[in-house]
Formats: sequence, structure tokens, C-alpha cells
Amino acid sequence: MIAILLAYTSVAFVEWRYLRNNKRKKSTFLLVFGSISFLLLLSEFLFVMKDRFQIAVWVEAIFGPLERGILGRG
Repeated sequence: MIAILLAYTSVAFVEWRYLRNNKRKKSTFLLVFGSISFLLLLSEFLFVMKDRFQIAVWVEAIFGPLERGILGRG
């Protein structure tokens, strides 16, 4: 979790320096940092829920019947 936070913090710092040096509008700051904040929260949520949320179950539910139909097993 700390590594994720450090990665997003470094990206936010680079973005902040770029936006400040190029005198961007306040709305641009809000858009950029809102996006970074949303993605950080989503990444942390997925990290915490990694044991409960497994993409393999969803992929099997979607593509399992298709695979059985193509291979003629069901």
C-alpha cells in the first residue's frame, strides 16, 4: 500500500510542477488532481480487496459458456 501511495505521490508532484510552471488554469488543476485522487482510491481499494475480488471468476462466468460451445463440451 505504501508503494502505491509513493508512486501516486511522485506522479502528483511531477504534475503539480508542470501545471504550476506552465501557468495552467484552476480547472485544469482540479481535473488532474481529481483524476489522480480517484485512481489512487481505486488502486488502494483493489489492493485491499484483492483476496475477495478475483477477476478469474468473472472471466470464467462470461467466457466459460462460449468456450464450451466452441469446443462442443456442453
